[in-house]
Amino acid sequence: RHDEVTALDRRAREAVRHYTPMQVRDRFMQRHLSGAGIQQVWPELTHYLEARPEETDTLVTMMKKNEISTDASPAFYIALGRARTPLAMAALLDIMRDEVAPPIERIRAMFGMVDREDVGVPLAEEFAVMARNITRGKSDATRVLGREALLALGAMAGLQQNEDITKVAVSAAALILEEGEDPVERRPGYGAVANIGDVAYMTFADEGSRKKDARDREAAAIVVRRMHPDDTSDFVAAWLAREDNAHVKEAIYTTVDLQTIDIPVAVGPRLLDQALLDLAAEPRVITRKAILNILGRAVHRYPQARKALIQQIPYELQEDSGIYDVIVRYLEPDEVRAAI
Repeated sequence: RHDEVTALDRRAREAVRHYTPMQVRDRFMQRHLSGAGIQQVWPELTHYLEARPEETDTLVTMMKKNEISTDASPAFYIALGRARTPLAMAALLDIMRDEVAPPIERIRAMFGMVDREDVGVPLAEEFAVMARNITRGKSDATRVLGREALLALGAMAGLQQNEDITKVAVSAAALILEEGEDPVERRPGYGAVANIGDVAYMTFADEGSRKKDARDREAAAIVVRRMHPDDTSDFVAAWLAREDNAHVKEAIYTTVDLQTIDIPVAVGPRLLDQALLDLAAEPRVITRKAILNILGRAVHRYPQARKALIQQIPYELQEDSGIYDVIVRYLEPDEVRAAI
């Protein structure tokens, strides 16, 4: 939990308390410009904002005046979002609501709030109101903000695990899926449900998988992204068996590949059987790569997967697809040598 203050946190705050806002800004930018990863860039700024909350507005003003470079902005918003103070929360809300702020800054402020401990249903409802602009907005910028608000709402529901927030998110997603006039407008609805990650809402994937427009089906593939593969494999296998669009299949397999990276388990046998059938049809390279990753994660419990990987090596070498490097991660060296 981000709201638990440890002895280490208190020491980190004391270590930076004496800096001026300009000094801590400069230290933040030095870490950013050094090429350090984002996880090394933001924590000190968070500790400073917690040690000296009265300087929050000063630092936010620096960011607004571009005294903190735009490319460092993502780390700045992480720091602000992780700062466990009312002033940090107020700053994020002010930026999100500022209609003259650049849309990207408003979006970063949204996502900076989704996992905070001091947010709840009121913020979820505010996101839901903004999300209506996906279909009702009068400008591209407003519609983009609406889309990101809906995705942020889904993420908030997935992270907060609060039944009331989830209800708001599901209702907002359903509204967009109902009101959207084309697949582009409807896509964020599926993305929001994916961010919730609750198998209770598999019906969104099922309904999306049966849409006439292939672009809707392609968008719906994301719904299972954060669900457990044990709960989704049979559904996905049945969908793939009846799906005839290559782009949709690619979206499905790419989603399952990412799903099983986050939750490293082998998918069910029905899905593995279907993956073998689809691999034999020589799909496009992105689809093949996803299928081979999915099969690779099952080599220890599904002998057909190992056999398929070995047999695929000559084809991928001939095609110079770059997938050979994917396959060999899952095989023993002697198996690779024999295939070559």
